[in-house]
Amino acid sequence: MELIFPLLTIGAPFVGSLLIILFGQEWGARSARVGIAALWCSALSALASFALVLSGGPIQFTLIGPPSGLFSYTLLIDRLASVMMVLISLVSLIIHVYSERYMAD
Repeated sequence: MELIFPLLTIGAPFVGSLLIILFGQEWGARSARVGIAALWCSALSALASFALVLSGGPIQFTLIGPPSGLFSYTLLIDRLASVMMVLISLVSLIIHVYSERYMAD
């Protein structure tokens, strides 16, 4: 359960970007809402990851390859990384909401 929140924090903006690239022409101005929804999801899951790290300690898991070796990719989320995830996702969300409202007229 603790792995879903960091992966959602990283993956939600990526999936939102893919959806905008694939369907942005059809959706028009509504495609900005897809990006904002993806960033809301990312910010909320970053806050959940932060709460998990504060209550239980660092989260570490291997994404690709064996747990140790030359071709392994391990993700470690400690207190500093979780604070940075919250900060970056919230600032990005604020910028997207502002720019969507600014470009509305």
